[in-house]
Amino acid sequence: MKSFGRLGRGLAAGMLVFLAAAAMNAQERTIAGKVTEVIDGDTIVVADDQQKTYIIRLAGIDAPEINQDYGKKARKFLSELVLEKNVTATTSKMDRNGEYVGKVLVYGRDVGLEMVIAGYAWHYKQYVNEQSDRDRQLFEAAEFHARKSRFNLWNASKPLAPWEFRKEPSEPPTVELRQLSVPGSPPPTATEPAPAAVPAAAAGEILGNKNSKIYHWPGCPGYTKVAEQNRVMFRTRADAEAAGFRAAKNCGQ
Repeated sequence: MKSFGRLGRGLAAGMLVFLAAAAMNAQERTIAGKVTEVIDGDTIVVADDQQKTYIIRLAGIDAPEINQDYGKKARKFLSELVLEKNVTATTSKMDRNGEYVGKVLVYGRDVGLEMVIAGYAWHYKQYVNEQSDRDRQLFEAAEFHARKSRFNLWNASKPLAPWEFRKEPSEPPTVELRQLSVPGSPPPTATEPAPAAVPAAAAGEILGNKNSKIYHWPGCPGYTKVAEQNRVMFRTRADAEAAGFRAAKNCGQ
């Protein structure tokens, strides 16, 4: 009976922690500040008056990844909209990477909606339940018009959605090659498997940006672009992630 009581108390305590976390995640907050960096077509870094930085993903949209068709163009368009400008973000959600997800306004314009109108982002229908009815209708209409007008990414015959692009490629089938036995020849010997490719990160240092909390490795497009005063070095990716940094999206895997 005592063990059941302890189990019950443990379950109750766990439930309270879960509910508290859910309540914190659901609490709406407003972040106002200047956009100091545009990571990709749907993610920005905002610094408030106290120079505290926030990574914010634009709610309601999914833009092409940087190494995807129109990925760099989407980031360029978003940069022209918000970089070095004051914005206001309303958010009630934080994703698993610790990034806020919210509606961002610049000069009263919904930045995410502008990306869809221009044909640089998809309306992210997987999360339509997190939008108001009005926003959902606006985003749906904007994507429909961009598709019909073949704006930018919709000019491709079959544009690949970013959520499909991000899926891990399946393993190629293994083909077994049999060696023919020739009379009088020595028996075949087992061949050593080819060594696995070593990631580029294993051969160099990991460079973190303490302002955006994003890290790069040698070969990443942004590896040489981190300002000197924001640089922090790590030995491995694991070390960087343990310190609260996340990998840059434009580095691939």
